[in-house]
Amino acid sequence: MYYCDNCETIFEDPYIIREDWGDNYCCPNCETDCISDAVKCKLCGDYMAAREDYCREKVCEECETDLKDRFKELVEDEFDEKELKALYGINYDLSLFEEYSE
Repeated sequence: MYYCDNCETIFEDPYIIREDWGDNYCCPNCETDCISDAVKCKLCGDYMAAREDYCREKVCEECETDLKDRFKELVEDEFDEKELKALYGINYDLSLFEEYSE
């Protein structure tokens, strides 16, 4: 599967434009060559561009946001503000809880 960075279309096979200097692989929808591999989200099954910046765990942006929000609610329900400040101070990456930093 492929992802078009221009029109955000997911497609199975690129459109091939034959040029004198070689083949140009393009999006079948908008015919730009701004395409990349697509991977399936492990949670919802939707396809997304296979970019390192937001699919390290192969989870789409929507599922990642939902997971973070639900995790934050769960933790905030179980710990009071003083405990959250302590957790923030000793954990490596609790960026979800930055409001509890001192």
